[in-house]
Amino acid sequence: SWNGAVFRSTDAGQSWSMTSLYGVDVNSLAISPVAPNVLLAGVTNPAPPYGVYVSSNSGVTWNNSMRRSRE
Repeated sequence: SWNGAVFRSTDAGQSWSMTSLYGVDVNSLAISPVAPNVLLAGVTNPAPPYGVYVSSNSGVTWNNSMRRSRE
């Protein structure tokens, strides 16, 4: 995360692209040990949409897990 955005690399860090998770403060980022394409991001600002965001495609797109659980 840098400047309110999460970036990803598919070439060992030679180049980076911004993901759809931006404009938030990411305090933690985790990779699933059993499914490496699943990522979790703990977001604290803005409030809302704070909470845990989940990506199932290696960080290309993200969904707020709090929003989905309320629907």
